[in-house]
Amino acid sequence: MNTMPNEAERWRLIVAAIATPLTLTLIGVVVWANWNWIAVQIAPKKPAAKSRSEAALKADELFWKHFMAVNIKPFRTRLKY
Repeated sequence: MNTMPNEAERWRLIVAAIATPLTLTLIGVVVWANWNWIAVQIAPKKPAAKSRSEAALKADELFWKHFMAVNIKPFRTRLKY
């Protein structure tokens, strides 16, 4: 019983050994390049808020007050969590 592959089988194994890592690398590059799009597509849909919390209203008020005055430095110190 001969366990050595014949010439055709040997070439098939070589091609498979080369094609498999190349294919996996190509799939990885495509996924990496489109990661943002994929993340947006699979993310659950967020329902719109029906009302705004008191903290959100205060944060907006402080943001626009300091943004319009170009006074950003005290923004962090005045915003209480």
